[in-house]
Order: sequence, then C-alpha cells, then structure tokens
Amino acid sequence: MNLAECYNQCIALIGLAETNREWNKPELQTQLREATHKIWSASVIQTSTSSEQFEDNYKPGGTATIVCKDHWTCRLLEKREDPWGLGRWSCLLLSGKKSRKVLWVNGYRVCLASAASVGKTTTYKATI
Repeated sequence: MNLAECYNQCIALIGLAETNREWNKPELQTQLREATHKIWSASVIQTSTSSEQFEDNYKPGGTATIVCKDHWTCRLLEKREDPWGLGRWSCLLLSGKKSRKVLWVNGYRVCLASAASVGKTTTYKATI
C-alpha cells in the first residue's frame, strides 16, 4: 500500500519495520517528511536505526513510526526511539480527547538464525 492509498483509507497511524534505510542521514529524513507532507497537511515522524554508520542509503533494520493528522486530531507529547542503538523500535506518545494518552509503538524482533546463514551486516549480528 502506498501513502496515497493510506490517505484514501483514512489511515492515521503508519508503522514501518525493517525500513532498510540509513536514518542517520538528514536527506533521508527529509525525503520521508516531504513524501508524507505531499499527502497529509500535517504529520509527525519518528525513526530508529542502529548506531553503526553506513555510507550507503541502504542499511538493514530500522523503523519509521508516522502519525498523519488529517484524519485524526491529537497532540504530540513525546517521540522516542530504541535507546540501545539497535534500531528495533520507535514510538510516539500522543494526547487525545479528555487528556487520554496513546502510546504508539512500532518495532520488530530479529528472527532466529545461525551466524553462518546470515550476512555480516544483518541486524542478527548485533545480538551475538
């Protein structure tokens, strides 16, 4: 499903796991922000990625958590990401009607595999 289809379906929360982007590069953050702002008048984005630096735009793992505000009214209270530098989760804490709080968490768990069956740059390597 692309962003325009998400808009047409009135989707307000988008969670992307294993985005495979080097989110430490500001230009990739800008591209995602511009893509969402072409569709929604307002949105909030929180990404996560591992602390290992990549020259390329491709980087295994990572998440993107997006709140699109055209179909949903809320106030952003807090943005968080994986503090351990593994890039496995990101979240947004939102405030809604009657001071209700919603914590939107987006993450993934690395699949179990043997070290011999995965490449040297996979997120699995972070666990061994």
